[in-house]
Amino acid sequence: MRSRIAWTTTGLFLTWLNLDGGSRALAGGFSPGMTIGSRVEKRSTSAVNGGQWVASVAPQLTIGRPGPVTSWEISALRSYESYFSSSATRPATDLASIRASSAPTKRSELTLDGAYLRSQDLFYLAPGTPLPSGQTELCSGSVRALSSREEATYQIRATNYKVADKPDGFYQAWSAAVFPMTIEHSRLLVRWKQKEWRLNHSQALRVAVATAGYRRDHSPVLSSEFEIGVADSRDALHGTQRRDLAVSAGISGVGRAVGLPFDARALIARDMSTTGSALLWRSVANTWLAARWERTLDAQGGLFDEPTLRDLVGFEVRDTLGGRTVAILKGSFARTRSRVGDTLRVEDRNASASLSRQLQPWLTARVTYLYSRQTETRTAAPQDSRRSRAELSLTAALQ
Repeated sequence: MRSRIAWTTTGLFLTWLNLDGGSRALAGGFSPGMTIGSRVEKRSTSAVNGGQWVASVAPQLTIGRPGPVTSWEISALRSYESYFSSSATRPATDLASIRASSAPTKRSELTLDGAYLRSQDLFYLAPGTPLPSGQTELCSGSVRALSSREEATYQIRATNYKVADKPDGFYQAWSAAVFPMTIEHSRLLVRWKQKEWRLNHSQALRVAVATAGYRRDHSPVLSSEFEIGVADSRDALHGTQRRDLAVSAGISGVGRAVGLPFDARALIARDMSTTGSALLWRSVANTWLAARWERTLDAQGGLFDEPTLRDLVGFEVRDTLGGRTVAILKGSFARTRSRVGDTLRVEDRNASASLSRQLQPWLTARVTYLYSRQTETRTAAPQDSRRSRAELSLTAALQ
């Protein structure tokens, strides 16, 4: 499955590079870099209790090209670590990403995103992701094509655990929509969407959704959308199949539209489960503040042997101090549980604070503190694990 994802993503990416002429595809930026750091790790679980010093070095490379029609960027990083208990340097994390966008005509748009992560480092993962110990591989990608009359999307995500008794997870979704009627600031749409969740290569959930809807741009900053239809879902693990009302509603730019000191957007959807997201943010001068909530249905495997629902709330504060110094503070709380029943519940708390300063145009220093706590509740006695990290690093990059 990972091979199929990689070849599909590569083929689509090469197509993007030639949308505005192959002769210009290799023009653009080339930015190699190196991060050298030292950190103190502390870990507390029922099996491990203690801390140790770790040295790391991470070569990285970014190449890309901005353009009036097509823009693209490829980034790659590999980190090597040596521990106080074992000074031998060994590979620790591989991280790669692809981003591309193109507007071949005035009323069309194409975007592509892909990412790969191989690591056993919890702090490289998205906040609120419950994972067992051991090495994990994550692959994800998305494609979106939009024109004045049609829209198509495809998403895929695969999680592979290098632990024998932990199930792997897989999710994919595709949709196609047509706009049969368009007037100045409004559009009617008809959409077909299908989503699938798999665990250890066996289908766990599937839902097909047919909706009709309406989108409107109320002002240059405010827009809304609404869709209603029917959802046909099949739960292979529990042997059930049903039809439900499918509804989704979203709004964007409501804060600026009514004169509030922050902006906001939200989207709520209901088919076989209720999911959604909301984001509030404020950007003034050199300061950025944001708060978010999201509920997602996933089949990530690992600690869970069936699909899960995850609720997450988080915040971020970013401030530029004196032009060359940036302070960042983040925090989140997530609760993940089985979609059916309550056999396992996992709570994740994450917090981080960092201060970085540009010493030279090519050299940046950073000090960081990260904290994570995961509580697994399966029986009356919950299992609790904590990790914390204090890190100092220097990054040299050729711009």
